[in-house]
Amino acid sequence: MNYTHSDFYTLFETLEILYLVVLSVIILLGITGNGLVIWFVLFRMKKMVNFVWFLSLALADFTFCLILSLTVTERTLGYWPFGTFMCKVNLLALYLNMSASVLQLTVISIDRCISVVFPVWCRNHRTPRLAIKVVLAVWIVSFLFNIPYFINSNVVIFNKFMYCVVDWSLEDLPGGSAQTTNCLLETEVIATNKRCSSTPEGSVPVTWPPP
Repeated sequence: MNYTHSDFYTLFETLEILYLVVLSVIILLGITGNGLVIWFVLFRMKKMVNFVWFLSLALADFTFCLILSLTVTERTLGYWPFGTFMCKVNLLALYLNMSASVLQLTVISIDRCISVVFPVWCRNHRTPRLAIKVVLAVWIVSFLFNIPYFINSNVVIFNKFMYCVVDWSLEDLPGGSAQTTNCLLETEVIATNKRCSSTPEGSVPVTWPPP
């Protein structure tokens, strides 16, 4: 079956629209749902250990959904409009809240296990103060592990448009940073599908699947 570049760009554009719609629905449901959970925990729940777990987890997911809206804006516009500092904050916050959420789910599972296996110990030592210390440790560990995203993310100019990328290349290698950045930019441009209109369409047939 023969395809042209025009067919592939049409497919990319359709998938991009679908991606943005699904992502927007997830953000809307995430902000609404976690907002209700935060309200319920703060005003309807007793200040016990589970109060600490659920509040911290809901805050992590709520913040993640808020920050994710910046990604929707970027993909809709086809470039990053918020500047260097927000680029760094955006990527740090995304991965910080994501990892903190996963770690807190792990902590909750361990807490449930300990409550069943060592009920006497839990009755004497499982306190909200200890839970707060554990939650703070989770957030600190998550922050430390994700600092590289803040350090290595930056905005670069490509075809007069600004993009937010993370450069994991080794600076000591000749041309390493430039090659990696160019690769990331090409991927970003293809993903957003906003700056490909200069490519001639329908001129080169592409065969798929390959022979």
